[in-house]
Amino acid sequence: MPTLGDVPIDEVVRVRAYWNGWEEFFVAAHDYRGTGLTLLVTDQGYGQKSIYWTDLDVGYEGSDLHAWLNGEYLDQLYDMAETVRSVELPCSDLENGGIVTKYCNAKAFALSAGEVVEEWEGYDGPVLQDSQKIRNYYYHFEWWTRSITHRSPGLPQVAVENRLGEFYAVPANAYEIYPRPCIALPPTLNVTKDGEVEPEMPEPPEPEPVRQHLPYHMQPI
Repeated sequence: MPTLGDVPIDEVVRVRAYWNGWEEFFVAAHDYRGTGLTLLVTDQGYGQKSIYWTDLDVGYEGSDLHAWLNGEYLDQLYDMAETVRSVELPCSDLENGGIVTKYCNAKAFALSAGEVVEEWEGYDGPVLQDSQKIRNYYYHFEWWTRSITHRSPGLPQVAVENRLGEFYAVPANAYEIYPRPCIALPPTLNVTKDGEVEPEMPEPPEPEPVRQHLPYHMQPI
């Protein structure tokens, strides 16, 4: 059976999910950020999800978007939620009135602006190998990145891609911009002929040692 590491970049795979039976992803990168993991990016949006920054004094890690991805969203992925690996990501944060890049750990996350637009590579990049393909999937939606670009005035502005495939910055509390979840999985996972990625099977418990029952007169005192 082929494994996830055998699937070419841009091919679509699917993972079991509670809300509609399946969540479809396309393979965006192998060895993502040098982790050896395969990056999967959703090929559909989550419209009408009012998920953004309610606290405007926090960076991406403190945002509602990050919390939703690693809570409600991740919980919907059946057994795969246990197989998804946590990765360390450069994430925009707010500090002393300015914007800095820090590192946060996440199992489900948003792409950064720098990962999909060469001109924005300084924003939590570097750019992914096939970034244009990632963008082409989403020409009919606006979707959040995890990159805060500036504060104007005092209000964080976050990079999004609009319906025309253009990147620009919007206030961090803007409504109806879609989450676009990403996850990273081991490349050794099996992929069925239908494109389903199978979760890791738990290790079977070690058998208990066989206890030898001695005749009564031979049992230790």
